[in-house]
Amino acid sequence: MQRVDDLDQLARPYAEALVDALKSEGKLSSPLVEAAFKQIPRHPFIDHFFLLETHDRRIQWQQVQPSTVQNTDAWLRAVYANQPVVTAFDEYNTPTSSSSSPDAMALMLEASELGPGLRVLEIGTGTGYNAALLAHIVGDPHKIFTVEIDAALARRAQHILDRVAGEGITVCTGDGLHGYAPDAPYDRMIATGSYHKVPLDWLDQLRQGGILLMNLRGHLGACAFLKIVKAGPRRTANGTFLGGSDFMELRDTQFPSNRVTDLVAQYLGRPTVAQRLLTCAEFDPSLLWDHRLEFLLQLSFPEMYFTSVHTDPMCPCLIDVTSDTMLVFRPMERQGEWLVEIKGQEQLWNKVTKAYRGWVDTGRADLDAYHLEIDSTGKQRVRLANKDGRYERIWMLP
Repeated sequence: MQRVDDLDQLARPYAEALVDALKSEGKLSSPLVEAAFKQIPRHPFIDHFFLLETHDRRIQWQQVQPSTVQNTDAWLRAVYANQPVVTAFDEYNTPTSSSSSPDAMALMLEASELGPGLRVLEIGTGTGYNAALLAHIVGDPHKIFTVEIDAALARRAQHILDRVAGEGITVCTGDGLHGYAPDAPYDRMIATGSYHKVPLDWLDQLRQGGILLMNLRGHLGACAFLKIVKAGPRRTANGTFLGGSDFMELRDTQFPSNRVTDLVAQYLGRPTVAQRLLTCAEFDPSLLWDHRLEFLLQLSFPEMYFTSVHTDPMCPCLIDVTSDTMLVFRPMERQGEWLVEIKGQEQLWNKVTKAYRGWVDTGRADLDAYHLEIDSTGKQRVRLANKDGRYERIWMLP
C-alpha cells in the first residue's frame, strides 16, 4: 500500500464521488455537512471490515483488509461505498460495531441542525469517523464528546481522531445509555446505535431547545430515525419519526436482549394448542417483513420477536415473551392460504389480528405518521395519526 499522504490523495476522488452520489440521490443538501464529507477522509478510520460469506453451508464473517483486495483502488472503492461496514462481532456472530452508511450519517447530521460552536455528545464512537465529521461541522474538536462501551475501540478512535480531526475531541469509555454527565448540558446529541426507548439520562443532559437524533428499535427489529426536541421543563420533549433505518442495538449491560435462536429452541418443541386456517385477506404473514407492520407490532407487543424457523418449508414465526406464546405461520398448497399454529395462549393471536386490522384501516401507516411525546417525568408515549389528522392510537413505551 502507498504511504499515508499518497493514500489521502488517491482517496480524494472517491470521497468526492460519494458526495456527488449522496447529493444526486437527495440524501445530502447541507453545505456544512457536504464540506465535512469532502474534507474528512473515511479510510483512516477503517483499516478492515467483515463481510458475511457462506462456506460449506456455514455462514461466517470474512475479514477484508487492504492486503486481501486486488489493489489500492479496489480498497478505496469499498471504503467509500455508500454502505455500512461491520468492524467487529461477538461470539454469536452478531455485529457489535460498525461504520454507518454515509447516507444514514448524512440524514442524522442534517436533521440535527448542527452549526458552528455547538456542543455535541455522540453515543457510540465506533471507528470515530462520525465524531470527526461532527468536529468539522461545529468547527472545534473541543466541542465534541463521544462515548464508547468498548475500551479498545475507544482507544483506537481517540488515536485516529487526534491525527485526523485534531486534538480536543473527548472519547470516553463507558455505557452510552447513561450519556456523559461531566460535560453536560449539550446542544445536540446523536446516538449511532438503536434502543427501544429514549434513555432519560440523555434528556437530562440535553439543554432546553436542544435536539437529539437517535434510532428507536424494538425486539421485532423495526428501526426508525427519531428526531427529538427538548421543550422543557425538565424532560418534556416532542419527537418526529423521519423514516426507517437499519442500526444495530446499543448494548444494555443491565438488560441484555434475548437471543432469538435461544427463544426458537425454547418454544418450537412445545405442543400446538390451536390451529387457524387463514387467507391473506385476513392476515398476510408475508407482510411481517414490512417495516411498517413490524413497527406497529413492536409498539403493541414490546416483548415480541420475529424470525423464521428452518422447517420444510421455511416458516415465519412470532414469539411473545410476555404471553409465553409462539405463532408459527405455515404456507398451504393453495395460493394465499396459511395455517397458523398457536403454541401457548390463543388470546395472543386475537390481539395480533386486531392490531393488524387496525394498521390496515390506517392505510398501512408509514413511520412518519407516528409522533413521540415525553412528559416532564419522562413517561413516553407514541401516537399514530390517521389521515384526517386526528390521533387514534396511543402506546406507552416500556
